[in-house]
Amino acid sequence: MNMVSIDLSRNFFSTFHKDTFRGLTLLEELDLSNNILNFIPANLLQDLDSLIQLRLQNNQLENLDEIIFWKLRNLNLIDISKNLISELPRNIFCHNQRLIIINLSHNRIKRFSSGLLREQLWLEELDMSRNQISELQVGSLKNLTNLKMIDFSYNFISNIPEELFSDVENLRSLILHNNRISFVSKNLFQSMTLLVTLDLSNNRISKINGLAFYTLTNLRELLLGQNSLCEIPDGLFTNLNLLISLNLFSNNLTTIENNDFQGLINLKHIMLNNNILKNFEDDVFTPMKNLEKLRIDSNKLQYLQNGALRGLKKLKAVKLDKNPWHCDCRVLYLARWIREFSEKLWDGQMAMCRGPGDLGGHEVGLLRYDDLCEGQWASMLSLSPRLPLRKHRIMSPMNYTTYFNLYLKHIYSTTPKGVEA
Repeated sequence: MNMVSIDLSRNFFSTFHKDTFRGLTLLEELDLSNNILNFIPANLLQDLDSLIQLRLQNNQLENLDEIIFWKLRNLNLIDISKNLISELPRNIFCHNQRLIIINLSHNRIKRFSSGLLREQLWLEELDMSRNQISELQVGSLKNLTNLKMIDFSYNFISNIPEELFSDVENLRSLILHNNRISFVSKNLFQSMTLLVTLDLSNNRISKINGLAFYTLTNLRELLLGQNSLCEIPDGLFTNLNLLISLNLFSNNLTTIENNDFQGLINLKHIMLNNNILKNFEDDVFTPMKNLEKLRIDSNKLQYLQNGALRGLKKLKAVKLDKNPWHCDCRVLYLARWIREFSEKLWDGQMAMCRGPGDLGGHEVGLLRYDDLCEGQWASMLSLSPRLPLRKHRIMSPMNYTTYFNLYLKHIYSTTPKGVEA
């Protein structure tokens, strides 16, 4: 009668007699997880007034009686994950007002009732991931002002009412990845000023309102990968001054403009890989003075603008491979950057030339000025070459601006209009 903890996990119990725990009024922890429970008598737990933690995960429960938890007024944690539950009675938690953690993940729950958590004012963590929820109802999170973490990942959610999160003003982590969300509205996250992590990855998001993240001034991690974004809305990250990690991989981005990353002054990691990026504007990375890791691999990039990586003084790792680098004069900046900072290449993966001609398959970083630019300035300017090509390549580094000016000097007696000396 004096026991405070019982662990009956990892056995082969399929059920218990209704009097199994009779009289254990001092019991605080009960672990029935990892059995083959398919039925629990409604009165099994009725004497456990002091119970704080109840673990029922990884069983074969298909349903639970409405009154089964009613006597557990001191319960702080309940884990019913990894069962076969498809529906929960609306009043099942109505007497468990001290619950702090509820884990209902890995079930078959299809409906998240608006009244299911109406009495859980102390609740801090709610895990509803890996169910079959298709709709979230207005009021289902009402008055849950102490919530710190919500996980609705791996469901079938396509639409979220703007008012759904209006009461969860202390939320720190919101996990919504692997759903069917297609649009993020302006006011959806408006009340979450303390949010630290927002995961919207692996949805169907094609459009985000430019002010959707404006109030998330404490956000540190934003995951938007594996969606259908074709562009970054104006001002989307303007107010995210504390953001450290930004994930945009596997979208449909074709270009990034200079102001797209405005405001990301403390960003350390950005993932832009597996898009269809063809070019960046000149100063696209300029706002990110503290950037340490950059992934732009697996895109359609043929070259980088001169000085594109110049301001990234704290850069430790960059991944450039699996792009169709076109090895002519326009890739000269990248080649020189790789030679100077080869130790910063992510996992030592080299950028390889896609072409032209016999340069295909060569490492960009091993090519010099003559390899890339010999005889090409004239063709790039639609001029007829007036100097013979060198028979022997110059293997030592040369300032390509000086070389170009010398070349032009042989074509014109004075510097042509529009060409800077």
